[in-house]
Amino acid sequence: MLVLSPELVNFCSQREVQEAMHPELRAEMRFGVMNSSDITAAGMRENLAHFRAQDALWREAEEDIRQERDKQQRVQLPGTGQLAVSAPAEVAAIEAAWQGDWEGAIEQARAALDALSGGAEIRRYQALWHYLAASWAVIAARQHPNRQHGWLQVAMRHFADARATAAGTRWLAELSTDAEHLLQVTRSPGERAVTPSNLLDEAVVAEIAASPLRAHTTQFTSLVRSIRGGLAQREAPPYERALSGLRLLAGAAGALARSNAAAEPDGIWMFGQLLWLGREAKTNTDPDKEIPVKHIREANSHLTYASRDSEQPIPAGSITLYITPQQRIGHAAAKVADAGLYVVTPEQVSQVAERLITAWQTIRTKTHGQDGQQAGPTIADTLRFHRVLPSQWLEDLLARRICDG
Repeated sequence: MLVLSPELVNFCSQREVQEAMHPELRAEMRFGVMNSSDITAAGMRENLAHFRAQDALWREAEEDIRQERDKQQRVQLPGTGQLAVSAPAEVAAIEAAWQGDWEGAIEQARAALDALSGGAEIRRYQALWHYLAASWAVIAARQHPNRQHGWLQVAMRHFADARATAAGTRWLAELSTDAEHLLQVTRSPGERAVTPSNLLDEAVVAEIAASPLRAHTTQFTSLVRSIRGGLAQREAPPYERALSGLRLLAGAAGALARSNAAAEPDGIWMFGQLLWLGREAKTNTDPDKEIPVKHIREANSHLTYASRDSEQPIPAGSITLYITPQQRIGHAAAKVADAGLYVVTPEQVSQVAERLITAWQTIRTKTHGQDGQQAGPTIADTLRFHRVLPSQWLEDLLARRICDG
């Protein structure tokens, strides 16, 4: 068995994945990893020659694999039980959809989602079923105009839940439309959508609407100066201060309190229990060198540290950004990186920061004198126009996972 894809190598290197494999396959994987690490091309060709010849050396290797197989015990992946329970409802939902029974399909999708509840490890699979249920509700609304309003509400809820449960992934990020758009619902001339349907976006709009920065010019000007000046630096202290200030413009409600304790993260933005965003800034590094493995191990621990320090669970889909000019990811670094660790450049962060600053300048002008409720629609529209709703700037920054190499 030859494993050539970096994505497949990273997947098969995960301990929980290996534990769920058939014992013989797991033994073969272990043998393959041991005999393909730190080996020259000539050595690899020699091993392949023994395999093709099925000679005495290969038979000895096969015996080692059998012995290793007998030592292995197979365990279930987390979430396997929920997936098994949900399977009958999933099959029934697809069968109903094939028959055009959209109400039955949605009912069975809800049953599947009920069975899938409670496990962070299958949260993103829940997103798929929320997306299917929402799409089927849109079709039902088109076919039953007299019940369109009810189906519209169903679609909006499931689209919002799909985005929330898919946080941290890219597959749903491009779903920028909503149920009303898909149905082409017409509005009266003065009527408009008040808030985005993404729960994280909604929370950020509300946070910005309540922010004193909308009214305090001196405070806002000083903050912008600090952010721009700090992000232009490569030394850690001013850069970190700039990122801490940027949190206020991004609408993160909280942050991990700093105590300068050992192993403390550079920073965590906390969007309540919707999403945590960890940061590991290594801006003062040689861009021609590889990202060190030890720094990846440090970044892997940031969210866990924050969870234990704050005594709160890590929200599903939370991520960590590794900010560095270094773009070379070695094989070892990719192997130890968590799936939620992404590499971004300082330039990418600065681009998001400038868009946020521009959006805020518009918000402060257009919502002057308005309370939070009055300002909400303008804030949502302005953030969306400048692509700085969290669902938008996260899409820009989550382009490259370190574990993908």
